[in-house]
Amino acid sequence: PDDSFVARMGGDEIAIIATQLGDAATALADSIVVRLSAPVIIDERRLLPGCSIGIAGFANDLTPDELMKRADMALYEAKRRGRRRAQPYVAGLAERLVERQHITDDLYEAVQNGGFALAFQPVVALSSGITTGYEALIRWNHPTRGWISPDTFIPIAEDCGLIEEIGRWVIMEACRQLAGWSSHLHVAINVSAGQLKSNALLHHLTQAILVHGIAAERVEVEITETALIDDAARTAAMLARIRRTGIKVALDDFGTGQSSLAHLRDFQFDRIKIDRSFVIDAGSDPRCMAVLRATVAIGQELGVLTHAEGVETREQLELLRSIGCDAVQGYLVGRPVVPFTDAVDTLASLSAAMVSSPIGGDPAPDARIAA
Repeated sequence: PDDSFVARMGGDEIAIIATQLGDAATALADSIVVRLSAPVIIDERRLLPGCSIGIAGFANDLTPDELMKRADMALYEAKRRGRRRAQPYVAGLAERLVERQHITDDLYEAVQNGGFALAFQPVVALSSGITTGYEALIRWNHPTRGWISPDTFIPIAEDCGLIEEIGRWVIMEACRQLAGWSSHLHVAINVSAGQLKSNALLHHLTQAILVHGIAAERVEVEITETALIDDAARTAAMLARIRRTGIKVALDDFGTGQSSLAHLRDFQFDRIKIDRSFVIDAGSDPRCMAVLRATVAIGQELGVLTHAEGVETREQLELLRSIGCDAVQGYLVGRPVVPFTDAVDTLASLSAAMVSSPIGGDPAPDARIAA
């Protein structure tokens, strides 16, 4: 608007003061996000800029400082929800941010005092019914809040600069446990967008492999499609360096978020993990089944393993087997476990029995194993 006032607050933060907008403020902010998120070509490199916007409306009982504070809280919420979006201030946001700060403080303490543990969920080959590996899943058992989901604390760890230290611990601990497993098993380790941007990631991986004396081919890192968006050229180079060491790379949650077939063209993967949302409705939604068939066919053409997440019923498993999917993961074949050496072998046999037995047979016993 013509009567708007724009000021740089410092760093990469800009404030816009506009009058007579009312409900149109969100539409204006959305249009700014779209304009500033358009790809830019610099020196033949395609860059994807972006912005997040916090919106606060003026009320008669607000001071200018309080208005700016509300806008800042809304901006923080926009970033927390995935960036590249506009977020209005809503009632209760301040309380949520205070809660978030408490979790942040406790997260620092957990890092210092070893407050994390790893659970492992089996990956089963459909052709043989053999457990071929496990996905390492970080767990935080908070002393008063109980188990806190990684979906809650990993974004906080990225924001407060703890993700590299937490990620290093996960890599080292996963490889330590892998060293005690049967040699045919691999471990899959989730890598966040923040870790992927760090030059230390490759060092952490190779260091853990050397310290624990395991083959690089037994380690797999999982990358979500969202993590591939920023600085695609640099990310592709990082993944190529990781693969040159022998470490495998998997594309996680394929088909959700910022999904694009271009990712399969521009990046090299050893495995495609199909998101559970397509598996859940495969038996009732022909479109989900079509996506599954197409993804498996693409994987076969590219020479990449296809792996379905969230398999919970025998019918889903048989549908995936019928279209040539390579591997499955989900509660049907095994819940996340804290394995001892014998627990790995026990769960492997349970998974094999479940996958190889015919539909209608007795279900496998509950495979949860706790330390």
